[in-house]
Amino acid sequence: MVCINKHNELLTTINSFLNLRTNWDSYNAEVISFDAIKTAHRVLQFLDESGYIFNEFETHVFPMRDGGIQFEFDNNNESSELEINPLGELKFIRYDKEGNMLNTTNLAVNKLTELSHLLEETDHA
Repeated sequence: MVCINKHNELLTTINSFLNLRTNWDSYNAEVISFDAIKTAHRVLQFLDESGYIFNEFETHVFPMRDGGIQFEFDNNNESSELEINPLGELKFIRYDKEGNMLNTTNLAVNKLTELSHLLEETDHA
């Protein structure tokens, strides 16, 4: 039941980005693109089906100023982000517990299984 609630919470948050208008942050942020929202839906579905919605990670989702969307995955050892740019393209970024960037990886939307491997690396760091 907790997984369903977290999935619905993240889905509601992503869908709420459709209501954001230009300058939503009062610093000239762009409208969140439909491509970013569509990709975020695909990522959320993949995370849910793969069991990552409720596990070692605390998962959050945020709008980005450039019109993209960011997923954050936090655990005790490291944190990581999955950035979805306005074109729906993906970049995975890993950080150590001090916040230093460890690496970045570009991902293809049609190969989200790579995301599993990256999250596993973060989880077992």
